[in-house]
Amino acid sequence: MMKKLLKSQDKQEGDIELKVFVKYLKIFLRIFLWPVYWLSGFFPRDPKIWVLGCYPDKGFNDNSKYFYCWINKNKQDEVRAIWITKRKYIANTIKKFKLEAYYLYSLKGLYYLLRAKVWIYTHETTDLTFWLSRKVFKVNLWHGIPLKVIQHDRENNKYYIASKLKKVLYKVIAPWVYEGANLVLVPSNDKKLINIFNSAFRTSKDFVCDVYPRTYFLVNRSEFHPVSRSVGVDTDLLEYLEKERQKGAKIISYFPTFRDNYEEDFFRIVDLKIFDSFLDEKNAYLIIKFHINSFLSKRSLPRGRTLRKLFSFLQRKTFTHICLSPTS
Repeated sequence: MMKKLLKSQDKQEGDIELKVFVKYLKIFLRIFLWPVYWLSGFFPRDPKIWVLGCYPDKGFNDNSKYFYCWINKNKQDEVRAIWITKRKYIANTIKKFKLEAYYLYSLKGLYYLLRAKVWIYTHETTDLTFWLSRKVFKVNLWHGIPLKVIQHDRENNKYYIASKLKKVLYKVIAPWVYEGANLVLVPSNDKKLINIFNSAFRTSKDFVCDVYPRTYFLVNRSEFHPVSRSVGVDTDLLEYLEKERQKGAKIISYFPTFRDNYEEDFFRIVDLKIFDSFLDEKNAYLIIKFHINSFLSKRSLPRGRTLRKLFSFLQRKTFTHICLSPTS
């Protein structure tokens, strides 16, 4: 028994060492991608071809998703919008709706990244791929309002507080952290918010104030292509909750933002079984969905007889604004 445990422990340590080695090998190999980046600037770019992607690149969500769906419903004759993803099944699913979507590492995916003049994303060009982005027009739709310090204003961000020597190194192996977009979307014309975005995105060139596409979707769904309500959605659970809401049940949503600490406070303070009984008495449901970067995003709540009124959406399955659909 002890030998088996020791072997298992040795295997786990070996796996960790291998993952660390692969991680640093990938970082080192980025040096050799700089010629690719330089050459990508010589490809003829078509201003009517727009490529869109999101973070995480494994999904189909956030502002770029809803902007993609809006374009394909309203501007198909003017703009050729193409979704680029690092997951083949996402591309294949979107194609079933007669829309353009390609796996990033396919010939067509790479070709359209090199042909598109406009790149649209929600975090950084790594939502698509930085190494093919020279001389493109970059549009950062971002993904939230600054309830907390973001981007260049974060005091604990190693890229921004590093010494001059380290910054030189970081600019070689992670250049997308320091680049700015040609255009950043600010979700309000409030002067205070504009000033915050100006400071946080200080390397960007210009800003535009308008509603987030994902927010606009909540009140104008008919203006978006049907794929917005079909791909990346836990439809079974949403339909169930909608039926319960129509019967008179209250649907409560809890979507905490990402925090470096205190993420488990809710589960430490609240007795889930007692809380579930309270919800049952009030004929209410609680939907929990964690932030994409939260380690709790992979946590699933017990179902069935244990908890009847608490539900947890799988983080990568359904985007927050879709979860709001049945909310009271």
